[in-house]
Amino acid sequence: MRFAELWHRVRIAVGISRLLGLTLGMAALTAVSSCNLAVDRGDAKALADRYFAASENSDYNGIIALYSPEFLSKTPREQIRRILLSVHNRCGIPKSHTLQTWRVFSDLTRGSTQVDLSYDVTYSRCRMSERIVVARHHGEKVQILSHNFNLLSGSTGQDNGLTTT
Repeated sequence: MRFAELWHRVRIAVGISRLLGLTLGMAALTAVSSCNLAVDRGDAKALADRYFAASENSDYNGIIALYSPEFLSKTPREQIRRILLSVHNRCGIPKSHTLQTWRVFSDLTRGSTQVDLSYDVTYSRCRMSERIVVARHHGEKVQILSHNFNLLSGSTGQDNGLTTT
């Protein structure tokens, strides 16, 4: 009887120590991933800020350099340039941009992260909503994976949505 009681207590102690270890491991993983999410959001926001600065200066080559190879394989450089020129001809240059929402998606198996940023952008002649999805593959720099424009107010006479993917 004493052996059975002792064995029962040992099993409970081992179970508690495993549970404690698992809890501590999950807490550490959460802390590390939270730091990565903050870094990825910050890096994505910094890239978007570079985009808006280049856009303000009509630096189309600088803007195109921010797009990922995946983006450029689907949308040729000249098409991107035409879209950017169309936005600038219609709305002018961006005067301010405010981050409205953001979401981070991580693929731990591939070591990649995507950050989906939504901005309210005031141009000199109109206001747009811009969604910029930024990606980082393991060990690489952040780049724009997709970019959508949606006219909210201002200049009229053309389609409201311009999308590049």
